[in-house]
Amino acid sequence: MSQSIGLFGLVFAILIPLALVSAQIQTISPSLTVNHNSRLVQSNASQYSQYYQMVSGPAPSNRFSAPEQYDIRDHAPHMVLTTQNQAAPYSRYITNTKYSGNSLWIQGKMNWTQYAVVPQGSIVPLLAISATKGIGSLNFMDRDEQMYKYNFYFYPKSHMTFYADKTGWNVFSFACGNMSSNTVIIYVTAANQAFNLQYHMLQQQMQDESRRFSLLSNITKAKHDSAKNSIGNIR
Repeated sequence: MSQSIGLFGLVFAILIPLALVSAQIQTISPSLTVNHNSRLVQSNASQYSQYYQMVSGPAPSNRFSAPEQYDIRDHAPHMVLTTQNQAAPYSRYITNTKYSGNSLWIQGKMNWTQYAVVPQGSIVPLLAISATKGIGSLNFMDRDEQMYKYNFYFYPKSHMTFYADKTGWNVFSFACGNMSSNTVIIYVTAANQAFNLQYHMLQQQMQDESRRFSLLSNITKAKHDSAKNSIGNIR
């Protein structure tokens, strides 16, 4: 990987909760590609709370769980969101997209996405949709730009999970039946960073409410003084 990738990785790690940036991750294999022109909204993990769960017991021993057969008929999303920052109703996506290829999604309670910010120590549900079942590979690049390949048996609809054990970028896709899926990007923030951001947002909301209250109080006082003066003039 080029030095520019490492530099961008450092900049992203500092600015991701605050800035709107371009994805500059280069092509690292035919199955792991990010559109250079895509713009990803970077934010704190609370914005993506539907896409992860915090581990309540012992931490998983593996970063990825093995795929399990899954029926999406009763779990279809309302919206789908891609790494190109495009959103569409699921019904329109099914109608307007060639649905014969492989696709990989982060499965939320309401929507599916291909990009998310999650806190360290969380579990992220994934949904792999394959045109065929059989042995395939999950291709993964971690924050250190190390490539890993996991061989799994994929079903036409497979549910699996990702354990966010380390902070930083995580980029992955899968291939099955000689077809590669889209890329999924997960940025993992430190747990205390997510808390600090939420606390800062709460402080900001409180300050906004205080300003609104002060404004309403001043307006009410002005109306009262005006009415009082009018009554005094009548006398």
